[in-house]
Amino acid sequence: MKVILHFLRTFSFISIFVLPAILKAQNVGIGTTSPSARLHVLSDNNNPLIIEGTPGMYVSLFESGIYRGYLGSYAGNAEDVDFGTGAANSTGKLHLTIKAVPKFTIRENGYVGINTTNPQWQLDVNGGMQLNGRLFVSGSSGTTGQVLTSNFLSPPSWQTLSSSYSNVTRFSGRFTKNLTSANDYCVMSTPSWYNLDPSNVVFASDGITLVKAGLYHFDIFVKAGYSFAATPGFAPEFSFQIYNGLPNPYAFANDEIMRSSKLPAAGQSFQYNNKFSIDLHVEANKKIKLYHSFGFGGGTSYDVSGYIAGYLISE
Repeated sequence: MKVILHFLRTFSFISIFVLPAILKAQNVGIGTTSPSARLHVLSDNNNPLIIEGTPGMYVSLFESGIYRGYLGSYAGNAEDVDFGTGAANSTGKLHLTIKAVPKFTIRENGYVGINTTNPQWQLDVNGGMQLNGRLFVSGSSGTTGQVLTSNFLSPPSWQTLSSSYSNVTRFSGRFTKNLTSANDYCVMSTPSWYNLDPSNVVFASDGITLVKAGLYHFDIFVKAGYSFAATPGFAPEFSFQIYNGLPNPYAFANDEIMRSSKLPAAGQSFQYNNKFSIDLHVEANKKIKLYHSFGFGGGTSYDVSGYIAGYLISE
């Protein structure tokens, strides 16, 4: 009996003092005699570890004493599974990695990045994308033949392919002007008109009327030659105007878009060329006019020619 009591006292001493020291100094193995981590579980079962808790359970992840995230079913419904940063981690990101390199990232603000660790949009894809199914925009995948068009700051929308998107509304024409008066509009050269949609674009000798409102693209080229025996009163000018019908060509309501000018010295002959392109939204039934002006300086002669071409981008 004394031997048994002595054994129990010895075992208690080992349990209280020796065993914790061994566990603190070495790795612990379950199913293995050579554990390679603080806790090493080796099992011949395909489910080697079960962690169970009450509803809202989670397993915390700390780093150097700082709480980083958790694994569990804390944030959602009881049947949901969470993996991510904790509420106190306000700057951390969540990465899914391949070969220890982040390939899928969720930022602290909820932005999702693919092949980028710093996404700048709700979905930021750094690379190509292949789509083998339907594309929905604002809950709609559109109908057969429609195209997806930009609406600037608003979401894009599906539009039916029509003349405005297939460039049926196209036009071009040459213009000329010879010495007749100091201020006048260039004359459209009738044999050189090209107009694919006469119902929406009407040519006249003094300009082009755009019947349909919309966003138009214009290409304009002007070539002018001058000869002055004396210095003119002001610089020769050529301007591209969206005309509102007022009789005064100098009125600001003409919506002048471009002006080119040069003031020559007395007795000087010179030429200037100007070519430009511009996209403009034009209201219905507005007229495009090419205005030319100069100040007579005695013995003046000039000749202006060029072309204007355009098409409707969208209504």
